[in-house]
Amino acid sequence: MYKFFDSRDFLELEKAYGFLWTLDVSKCFDSIYTHCMSWAVKDKEFTKAHVDIDSTFGQAFDSVMRNANHNETNGIVIGPEVSRIFAEIIFQAVDRRAFLRLSQSYKLIFGIHYEVRRYVDDVFIFARNEGDAKTIYECYSDTLTTFNLHTNAAKSLRLARPFFTKKSRITRDVSNKANEFFDKFLEDVDDASRLIPKKIYYQWRLTRSFVDIVKSVCSYNDVTYDDVSSYLISTFTERVKKLANINLATSDEETLFNYRDSSLVLLDVLFFLYSVAPSVSSSYKLATSIIVLIRFAEKNLGVHKETVKQRIFDLANAFLSRGNEGSRAAIEGFTWLEASNVLLAVRELGANYLLPESTVKSLFEGTGKFSYFDIVCGLFYVRKDPAYRTLRRSLVKAADARLRNLTDIFVNSEKAHLFLDMITCPYIYHTQRRRWIEGFYAQMKLDAPTADELADFIARAATQYWFVNWTEVDLLNSLEKKELKRAY
Repeated sequence: MYKFFDSRDFLELEKAYGFLWTLDVSKCFDSIYTHCMSWAVKDKEFTKAHVDIDSTFGQAFDSVMRNANHNETNGIVIGPEVSRIFAEIIFQAVDRRAFLRLSQSYKLIFGIHYEVRRYVDDVFIFARNEGDAKTIYECYSDTLTTFNLHTNAAKSLRLARPFFTKKSRITRDVSNKANEFFDKFLEDVDDASRLIPKKIYYQWRLTRSFVDIVKSVCSYNDVTYDDVSSYLISTFTERVKKLANINLATSDEETLFNYRDSSLVLLDVLFFLYSVAPSVSSSYKLATSIIVLIRFAEKNLGVHKETVKQRIFDLANAFLSRGNEGSRAAIEGFTWLEASNVLLAVRELGANYLLPESTVKSLFEGTGKFSYFDIVCGLFYVRKDPAYRTLRRSLVKAADARLRNLTDIFVNSEKAHLFLDMITCPYIYHTQRRRWIEGFYAQMKLDAPTADELADFIARAATQYWFVNWTEVDLLNSLEKKELKRAY
């Protein structure tokens, strides 16, 4: 969202209009009524007058979304990109009808008396005066109710020029402070595509100075770390990439010292910011920084690589072993993704830096049973390493308990995912995988495969995968692909 506030479009809108009102839809995806698709493409009266026709685009799309959510009509699945497309069609119908009503009933013309910008369910209303802004807000809200959607008044903002929200001010403050911090030990080169480190005399003092600045900004603006952490982690990750964008094959010892020390400072701050306010989106950034610095150290830092790897291990171990009980919800099947993503990233450290089994085990043994994500992440980390024999046995046992009854596998997505991923997992014995496959055939009342067919299938599974690519060791590649899919 901050990119919109920093855009030329936003500046032009502020020049033309004196008032900005924001509108947020309450529990957007959870509140969407799937039959609204037909109302959006046609209209409610037309759809209800032709209920016997089931081959229209709206009805087909409605059916797809219901089938993806156990035939529920209230709410759509959060996550798949197709859900955003589904919501966007409905919201464009809301836009169109609200603008038409405003022109016909209130003589307010889009582009003349007002303008609206919308990003999924966040609506920004720009108007010449407060009265028009109020009319547009109420008209848009009223149009939403015809699609069973409602505004969240608590999240609405009403601003007069200058359009500078509290969040914008905080983001600007921490951005400036971060740039000042980087200037103390990093220097831009090659049009800012690379960074060269300066000599650092006191690592801890430098780290502490920035942490104190972040505390000061949060205290002054009466906000928590959650309001600044994600933005700063993203900023630090970009600096890590630029710092690692070099080949140090011919560098002297002092240069290697400087790169080592700057890497350690960046790691300390990154883990502090993440530990005080972990989030799933930030975990991708932190994981990227971890893997980039491990590979950079391995390739360039010679004897200093172990210092960087040891610091990553210590920081990750401290984060994963401290306070996870409070981070886990007291519900069965809860998965602490913020920790799981960090766990998978530090696997890049190799066999000499394996976390204690008790630490890894604590991440997956919450108050309930192992979830699909627990089993998959756990097996991906422990693999066949002897140090995790007990934990691996527990994970396979948990998978087996879930796969004993496969009668609902065609409607239970988690069970289908688990079955398909487990029978291709190279870290599980062939005998166990054969039992699951035979059990599936038995419960489906199908002729059991022969021993040769089973052996052939399991051999082929070593080069194929369903939802988890067990042979994909390049997590950085996966993270970069995820980066291309912008979150909404």
